[in-house]
Amino acid sequence: MSTKPPFIAPVREGVNSPARVYVDTCVFQLGFPFQPTEQVKTINWGGHEVRFHPPAYENKVFDGEFLQREVSLLPRVAAASRGGKVALFWSDLARLELLGAPGSSFPHREGHVFADCSFEKIEVPFLHNVALGPGFRTTKLQLEAAFKSFPDPQLQSLVSMLGESRLLDAVHLVTAARNQIDFMLTADRKLIDSYRTTTHPLSVSPVLPSELLRGLGEQP
Repeated sequence: MSTKPPFIAPVREGVNSPARVYVDTCVFQLGFPFQPTEQVKTINWGGHEVRFHPPAYENKVFDGEFLQREVSLLPRVAAASRGGKVALFWSDLARLELLGAPGSSFPHREGHVFADCSFEKIEVPFLHNVALGPGFRTTKLQLEAAFKSFPDPQLQSLVSMLGESRLLDAVHLVTAARNQIDFMLTADRKLIDSYRTTTHPLSVSPVLPSELLRGLGEQP
């Protein structure tokens, strides 16, 4: 029985500039090793017991050997960035998704795997049309509603290939492609498999941390 050879990110040979890598929102979330947890403390205040909820975190638990392995490689991606092998990018779309997610997984946060890495922000082509506000919808639902019928042929074509549930992923991919990004770093294996089975005009390639490292000539 033959086995499928590992994918190797096609890093451009003979090019002195670092590989341009756009970081997917899920990688930011995986790169912060703690998650908020419920904690209740009681103190005596003037003879009365007062209960309060201080900020508390616990270690994240990553399900499955695959995800554990890919997360364990993120420090090496960060090291490649510090060493000039890759240039890291993010966008306001990722920022908005992180704002709407539980906890705080922003890359500049102390304890984050990318805390001491430099990021350049790229422009999301359609984000100026999005108006977010508190109320009846989560940030994710508001973003999806804003992009769902946006009249961009390339975006809508990619959504039709990947499926409507991949709308925000498609926005990330189109954003990366239009900013001359080489790779979108993600841990979403289903997205990668789906993308590689489509016929698309985008120049960007979504890759796992292990695939990016192989492309850089490192053994994961």
